[in-house]
Amino acid sequence: MLEFAARTAGARSSFLAVSLVRVVAYCLPALVWEQQGPLCATAFALFLGLVDGLFRWRVARTARSIVAETDALAISSGLETARVAWSNVLAIEVWHRLNRVDYCAVHYRTTAGNEVATCWEQGRREELLLFVRKCAALAKAARPRRTIVRVNLGDRAAYLALLRRLPLDVALAVLVGVLCGIVGPALWLGAATGLLSASLAATPYLHCTALVRRDGVWWRRRKNGKLERLRSLPRSLRLWLDPTRPKRFHPKTKSRLFAGSHLALRTRAEPDVTHYDSR
Repeated sequence: MLEFAARTAGARSSFLAVSLVRVVAYCLPALVWEQQGPLCATAFALFLGLVDGLFRWRVARTARSIVAETDALAISSGLETARVAWSNVLAIEVWHRLNRVDYCAVHYRTTAGNEVATCWEQGRREELLLFVRKCAALAKAARPRRTIVRVNLGDRAAYLALLRRLPLDVALAVLVGVLCGIVGPALWLGAATGLLSASLAATPYLHCTALVRRDGVWWRRRKNGKLERLRSLPRSLRLWLDPTRPKRFHPKTKSRLFAGSHLALRTRAEPDVTHYDSR
C-alpha cells in the first residue's frame, strides 16, 4: 500500500489560504467603492478575481490523501473516503512545479460520470513517482489500458463545481453591499470578480483529451469521432503509461508537462528528463 498525501504545513493549510483569499476578494471591493469610487473599486475587484482564480487553479486541492490499495484507490477528502476500483481509474497526471511542489490529478469514473481528484505536496518527488508507478501497475492488471480520458468542461463534475461556487461568491459580495448600503455596485463587483476567478479555475479543464491505443500506437479522438495519430503523448501522462522506465530530473528546465518515454509512438527519441511545470 502506497500513499500520496498532503503532510507539510503548506499543503495542509492550502484550504485555509484559498478560503482567506476568497473572503478578501469578495468583501474588500465594496469597501473600496465607498472610499475610492467605482473605477478604483472595479480595478481592485478584477485584480482580486485574478488572484482568487490563480489560487483556485494552483493552490487548491480536492483530496487530503490518495492511497493505492491492492483492490482499489482510496481518495480521502474532508471526512469522506471514496474507494475507486482500478478498472474505473482513467488516468493519473503528474507535474513537478516550481518551489518543489509535486502535483497529481486522478481522473476516474463513477456512476454519476467522470470526476477528478487533485492533491499536492512539497518535496515528495520520489514518493510521487513510486506512487504513480504502483497505481499504473495495479490499473493495468485490472484492465488493459486501451483508452485515456481526462475530465474536461463537458463533464458534470467540472462545470457543476464552477456553477455552484459562482452564486455563493456573488451572494457574499451582495451581503457586504447590504451592510454598506450599496447593493447594486456590490452585485456588479461580485459578478466581475467571480467570472474572472471562474475563468481561471476552469483552465485545467479546457482541453478535452480522449486517447485510444490501436496496434501499439496512440490516437486522439476528435470531437467528430475521427481518430488523429499522435506525434507525442502529453508529458503529464507518460509516467502513467510507462511506469517501468526510470526517470531523471532536470531542475533548470521549465515545461508545462511531465517528461517521459516514447511509448511506441514511433517518433524520434527524446531525452528522458522530468521538467518543472510553469503553468
